[in-house]
Amino acid sequence: MPKDVNMTKMTSDRVRGRGRLLSTVCGMTISAALALPAAAQPQSSGESGRVSSQDEIVVTAQKRTQGVLDVPLSITAIPEATLERQNIDSLVDYATRVANLTFDQAGTIGYRGDESITLRGVSGRTNYYIDETPAPITDVRLFDVERIEILRGPQGTLYGDAAMGGTVKIVTNKPSTESFSAGGASGYSFTKDGGQSYYGEGFVNIPLFEQLAIRVSGYYEEIGGYIDNIPAATGLGDQTGGFLPVDVSRQKDVNGGTRKGIRAALRYSPTETLDIDLSAWVQDIDLGARSLYDDATPLETSFGGSMVEQQDFELYNATLNWNSGPFGIISSTTYYDIQTFNSEDITVFLARGLFGLDPSIFTNSQQLNNSLPADAFAHETRFTFDDEIGGLPVFAIVGVFYNDQSTSRDQYWFDEQSIPDINSAIDPDGSMGFDFGLNFDGLGIQRGLWGFQMIPSQVKQLAFFSEVSVRPAEWLEVAGGLRYFEFDVEETRTVDGFLFGGFETASGKTSDSGLNPRFNIKADISEDFMIYSNIAKGFNIGTALGSVLPSICDAVLDREGLSDGPVDPESLWSYEAGGKGSLLGGRVTVDASVFYIDWTDIQESVSFADNECPESLVGNFGNAQLKGGEVAFTANLFTGFEFGGSFGYTDVERDTAAIGTQAAEQVGNNLLTTSFFWEYSGPVGDKLSAYFGGDHQYIQEGETDQPGTPHYHLTNMRAGLASDDGWEVALIARNIMNSQPALQTFAPGSIGNLLTQTGTLRPRTIGVEARVKFN
Repeated sequence: MPKDVNMTKMTSDRVRGRGRLLSTVCGMTISAALALPAAAQPQSSGESGRVSSQDEIVVTAQKRTQGVLDVPLSITAIPEATLERQNIDSLVDYATRVANLTFDQAGTIGYRGDESITLRGVSGRTNYYIDETPAPITDVRLFDVERIEILRGPQGTLYGDAAMGGTVKIVTNKPSTESFSAGGASGYSFTKDGGQSYYGEGFVNIPLFEQLAIRVSGYYEEIGGYIDNIPAATGLGDQTGGFLPVDVSRQKDVNGGTRKGIRAALRYSPTETLDIDLSAWVQDIDLGARSLYDDATPLETSFGGSMVEQQDFELYNATLNWNSGPFGIISSTTYYDIQTFNSEDITVFLARGLFGLDPSIFTNSQQLNNSLPADAFAHETRFTFDDEIGGLPVFAIVGVFYNDQSTSRDQYWFDEQSIPDINSAIDPDGSMGFDFGLNFDGLGIQRGLWGFQMIPSQVKQLAFFSEVSVRPAEWLEVAGGLRYFEFDVEETRTVDGFLFGGFETASGKTSDSGLNPRFNIKADISEDFMIYSNIAKGFNIGTALGSVLPSICDAVLDREGLSDGPVDPESLWSYEAGGKGSLLGGRVTVDASVFYIDWTDIQESVSFADNECPESLVGNFGNAQLKGGEVAFTANLFTGFEFGGSFGYTDVERDTAAIGTQAAEQVGNNLLTTSFFWEYSGPVGDKLSAYFGGDHQYIQEGETDQPGTPHYHLTNMRAGLASDDGWEVALIARNIMNSQPALQTFAPGSIGNLLTQTGTLRPRTIGVEARVKFN
């Protein structure tokens, strides 16, 4: 037990120590990019490299290079120029612009980088890729990124498990041997009733030899907070030198912090047909409190002790890409490691929520500490063929995938007072018969242990997949794919402490296999427009142990008629039809689709009120049917003026009601998303152009008469000047209407909170930024 706690502390220390080193390296990279020699030639880009909607975006959604209008899928692609122009640097920025996409603002239990994406009503079943790698983190800074691809609908055949709702891909810029290039940006902003934010970022691409190039990018970001902490009245008196700051009346902007990262990539091209890429991406996030507030006091929370949230992410990849004639090979090997640590005060919750007593019975802060370590080795090799067979154009892909992932959820809640002190404080006259009766010898002294749990898990997966598309006619393409997968899961859970009723341990193993098919047909009804239809299956693996709830939960399980055990895999079938293409000579592009989803054996978590059980029950609870559609368009009807938008709707029906109290449903609410953007740009001199634009989103999640569900408007605007010499300056306004919807709500007791807690959008934020590129 002591070893585990010390290891968690070492995790926190490791994050902080690495953060100092990363800040230094990142600062050197940004400085090098922004302080280029005067002799460097600026990039001539007309409008700072901006891509018009008439320029077709190239994507790799089907693991081959295609124009976005040629892919028979519902897909949103956001190129680098749009990311830069619209100041999109994180999940929160692009999520509201994508039809039928919402996100869990605070993650599974509140961690930054652990946001849960919902696509077409399928919650938490969207996997996330960085280039060729499945990644466990959703919130890397989007700098020096070639594009983002959001694929709606199950992608299990090519992208594996957890892609039931879809897949999000980040495609980074690769080193180029063609020429030297560099660039950078910096910005400053302030938030209404919140803190100030600023960032700096830069990249440099250097051809070392004719066949070798290196690209390095780095960023540093100070994130201003917007939630204040009003420490609860604990009766602890003067806290000078204690666990609270001297000013206990208000702590401003406690959810602020920093995000910094560096990415380095090396490309070796020994022949015209072979590229070998080596890359590393390191990012650290260091924040204060989670971005949650007490429901009764918007943008204010009430904690008494320390609040910290840290995340350390490392990803290393080697990719070989060979293409000669009709044949190709892509082989990618990845290792990643992510360490997430969170600590927050639960003094008031334990005192008032558990015992109904004044928090002053404790002389120290009661801290809930969470550690979520994860690491994985992943490999994928695929072979492609693109040529004619018997006069028919054929594209075929065959691949193998292997993943060995280890994760753990470690928690400990302890008090630094001795056991006799706690017993006498909670039950001074012995009337309650309370006896803490447990010990924690971490420092050689008996301590009070509220609760401890460690849940390590190892998942090994092996899969073989293939997909073949054939053109039996010039206007017709038919495709089919199949993925065979097998997995082994091994889990252990150890709990101890007062809240869990003492020491218990359990372990288990499970394995399963299956087939995941996909069928597609695409027809070109004109030179510029096509229609398509998809039938695809998605899957998500099960668990070996289920929840492994401690025995103190037996009574509530019996009362509710529930049982705790292994969780079976879940799956869904999706039926989709759509069309996309360009109209009016390419001035207008349209992408529309409708879908129906049949989801079975849904994995859900259920929590129980009144502290009857300290953990949630996870199981397979029923089925659901989801139907809806999306429409997206862009238009350039007049010179210099571009506008567009998207509309999405999802209707959700489930065949069983939510089970238990405070059920955490994985099936999304009915969802309506609308998004519109516009921008006008034109010359203001020989080398300058000006632009002015904005975007507006309206999100309605749940029924209009359903209380507590978010229905909100979000408006952003921007204006700037761009030079042919490669520089750009802009004024940016986000959330102009200062919308504060309840994006996520945690019921009392679900995360160690006494009161209902809510997450919302960042309030109105105004800022400026400057950007420059050279080559």
